[in-house]
Amino acid sequence: MGDALVKWRQAKIPTIVELVSQLPKEEMPEGKFRSIMDESIYGEGFNRTAYQLACQVGLYYIDKGKYIPRFTSDINENTARKYMETWIWYYYVPNPYTKSFDNLCSPKPVLTSIIKHIEENPNNVDLGLICYDIWGENIGNLSNLKYVINTYSKAIHIDNNDKVSLDPNYKQIMEEELSRTNKKSFFDVVGGIANGNNSNPVDPTDDHVDLQSQQYNYIAAIKTKPFLILGGFSGTGKSQQVKELAFATCPCDGFLNTSETSPGNYLLVSVKPNWHDATDITGFRSSVNKNYYVTDFMKFLVKAKAYENKNVPFFVCLDEMNLAPVEEYFADFLSVIESRKRTKEGKVVTDPLIPASVFNERYADDFNIFMQLGLKPTREGWKPADINALEDKEQSEAFERQDIVDDLKQNGLTIPQNVIIIGTVNMDDTTNTFSRKVIDRAMTFETVVGKFEMDYYDKDVPLHYVKNPKPSELFISDEVRATEMIESGRFNLTTEEEKQVLDFINGVNDDLDGTPFKISYRILNETILLYHSKREIKKIMEGKFEDGINFNTDLNQVFDDILMQKILPRIEGDYEKCNKCLTKLSARASEQDWRRTEEKIDFMIKRFGRDKSGFTSFWN
Repeated sequence: MGDALVKWRQAKIPTIVELVSQLPKEEMPEGKFRSIMDESIYGEGFNRTAYQLACQVGLYYIDKGKYIPRFTSDINENTARKYMETWIWYYYVPNPYTKSFDNLCSPKPVLTSIIKHIEENPNNVDLGLICYDIWGENIGNLSNLKYVINTYSKAIHIDNNDKVSLDPNYKQIMEEELSRTNKKSFFDVVGGIANGNNSNPVDPTDDHVDLQSQQYNYIAAIKTKPFLILGGFSGTGKSQQVKELAFATCPCDGFLNTSETSPGNYLLVSVKPNWHDATDITGFRSSVNKNYYVTDFMKFLVKAKAYENKNVPFFVCLDEMNLAPVEEYFADFLSVIESRKRTKEGKVVTDPLIPASVFNERYADDFNIFMQLGLKPTREGWKPADINALEDKEQSEAFERQDIVDDLKQNGLTIPQNVIIIGTVNMDDTTNTFSRKVIDRAMTFETVVGKFEMDYYDKDVPLHYVKNPKPSELFISDEVRATEMIESGRFNLTTEEEKQVLDFINGVNDDLDGTPFKISYRILNETILLYHSKREIKKIMEGKFEDGINFNTDLNQVFDDILMQKILPRIEGDYEKCNKCLTKLSARASEQDWRRTEEKIDFMIKRFGRDKSGFTSFWN
């Protein structure tokens, strides 16, 4: 009789957080790892008992005498819970860390096997009998198994009498053939990732990276809505800012840290002037070759899906995005970004950017769209023709990340929650202007170079990997609708704050009355979401901000931010069209102490010139 889970402790959230805090955060020889753990709070007992739980929940594994950790920094309880809610769907027994199972007992995923058994045998609801039927022997330590199922699975409930019931809305996932003896395979699958990159990893240069105040403003906007525009004249470091954030968040897991120049969670898309449709972003069918042209952008979204459960931020830099008309080549994305919805499980999902039909179509025998997307077959050496020749059942198990294949076939290619799109723009006579449709859907920043000081020579730009990346929860946008967030109790505004928000929106609209620049629900919603994001960031970074960081979470500061990011960029035109509303907004900004807004409006008004014949806009 084998135990489904170690008896040492139940896999409670505080225990997971504690284990991660004690485990080393970088790869090292096994001997060094064991010595470090002997000095941990568990002492020498770690390598006798505690290690078993840490390995069973996928926090590390040993491969060829080398210790390899799951997390490269400490985690909080929220991150631990999200991880365990994914882990429960992938945990299987027997595995490399279970003991006393019969040698003939084959590995099966716990959760989906129980679901399948109840579907086929609805009258057998006793947990012990179900497990016996599934594995062919009695399973020990059912109390700990019962705990993790009840705590982390929303699909199954087990009562005090060990009677199992299915939630009416349970989700069934595809049952996979899993290895009982391959420790690396077990480590990968319980975290929901797989990787085919065999390049040598690049070692981290520093322990951590220090960010600047403006970068925390970017992060607050990203957490509000993962679509930013960085504007300004050429050479101000807009594209570099995106890469800096990617390096600052890239885990050194041996997969994403294999390039000296670009982390694996970063993609540069150079926009071309001749882009007048979406094919360079979302690809296209070729009726001649009977295949599909797969773009780097598509491959990157699929790679991001492999890391979505780990909340690793993935950055797309649309470089010089206004060299071509954005509304033409990026129209599909602009629509899909507005379809974002938070599910009851707390995941943000979207409509498909590329429909499911693309992934269900039959192409030429020598073409497989999933292999083109970078997904790795389960068998080494398989070619597209080999997979296409398989029977349907065999094809349903043909890829290491079959879950991604199945999702693409069912839902199409959606935008993963961990993907952040940042467009850089140069505002000059060689580029296209933005419509308000684009400005409305993005969080907008202007990059301005101030006076250079002697500290320019003190430190280079941090374009390198670090041992302890910035916490991923800083960057993940997990709220969409402010009213739903408030109604569910995840965030609260005081009565006074509610009034202040409405007074802000209504007051600005009064100033914009009679112009095409008036604002509506979208900006009201994102004002509240930005306030929530800034408060969440302050909570996450409490006591951890770098020296000299000024991160203001005051609601009045949020109003200044929204004016600069969402409202003023909409205003452009001649004196007759813009002067009246700008003058009113300037007076309001002065009264409310919105200093940046007041300075920017002063700049915009001066652009009319003394004879009032000029044209004004937000951009320098």
